Amino acid sequence: MQRKNDKSLQIRSAIGKIIKKQRLEKQKFSCNKLEEEYDISKGHINKIEKGNIDCKVITMWKIAEALDMNLSDLIKLIEEELGQDFNLIDI
Repeated sequence: MQRKNDKSLQIRSAIGKIIKKQRLEKQKFSCNKLEEEYDISKGHINKIEKGNIDCKVITMWKIAEALDMNLSDLIKLIEEELGQDFNLIDI
């Protein structure tokens, strides 16, 4: 059984990986542009992309809008990255 912290790290990692991939490949957004136009600091984006901090829903929503995506589409990509058998709570 995995500890809750291990699963949180997996989620952080998946969020960061998908946001970075979408930012670089799909939209080619720089951290500077996100900071200037969407009020999300470069340092904060870098920490999210590295999986060092939890990403609040409001921040994910801003990032999704900046990438011209719905929040639900971003979350779907994160779910796909984690895999179908990923569960936050072990039963």
